Formats: sequence, structure tokens, C-alpha cells
Amino acid sequence: MSATEGSRQPSGLVKIGDLAAQAGVTPDTLRYYERVGLLPAPHRTRTGYRLYDGAIADRIGFIHKAQALGLTLEEVREVLKVAESVSPPCEHVRALLSRRLKEVQGRIAELESLQRSLARTLARSRSLPLTRSCVCGIIESTAVPRQRMSRKTRKEKV
Repeated sequence: MSATEGSRQPSGLVKIGDLAAQAGVTPDTLRYYERVGLLPAPHRTRTGYRLYDGAIADRIGFIHKAQALGLTLEEVREVLKVAESVSPPCEHVRALLSRRLKEVQGRIAELESLQRSLARTLARSRSLPLTRSCVCGIIESTAVPRQRMSRKTRKEKV
């Protein structure tokens, strides 16, 4: 971009690199957010450079805070859509956070169960003889209940 073109930027608009630095993300992240509908399409210079409203940095901050609370980018997009409608999105956010909390509680229960299994297996392993007849007696002597995974769980493990 030429110096004269840069000096003709409308007031309050910033280049993608400047906004990215201000928001603590990469320009590629901004392009991705734009592509998936988290950010509005920016203004463009005659030569195609993106120029963002400086207030977009606040929106990026909102996206990061929502992610820190465990919301997916799809869920954040939903919240932003609701926010653009007539009513505030707080009830929608409350429902999302409630669902996420239940998921986290379930995952914690799974991890606590795994922790107990690991501790039992490790304690038992100290009394097992080392043998060459199998790959590893510690693992092969472990009784593991066969659990049926949901489609969602299978997708997460892949």
C-alpha cells in the first residue's frame, strides 16, 4: 500500500496487521473470523487491503472471553447473531454455559475414574512379574470394561 493511500484511510479504520497486533491475534485469524461470520466484512482500499473499524478489537476480545468460558466459535457466532437481533443474548448465553458446565462435570467424572484406574493399575503392576510372553503384562492384565462410545465421543477422539 502506498504512503498516500495509507494516509487517505477513513478516520477510525485500521489495517489488518494493526488490528491483529492490537487484538493479540494473527492477520490469518482475522481473515478466518471474517470467513466464518464472526467479523463483518471489512472496508477495502482500492487495491484490496482490508480496513477494519477499530471497534472490532472489542468484538475480538468478546470472542476470546467466550472461548475462555468453553464456547465454540459456532456458539459464539450464535450469540453474536442473537445480539444483533432485538433482544440481549444473555438467556441464550446462560443456556450455553449451563450445557457446557454439565459437559465439563461429565468429563471431570470420566477423568476421576481414569485416575482411580491408573492408580490401581500402577499399584498392581509392582507385583506383576516381567515376562516376555506378551507385549506388556501391566496392560494385558488390566480388566477394562468395554464402553460404548457415542458418535460425538468417537469424533472427538479421532
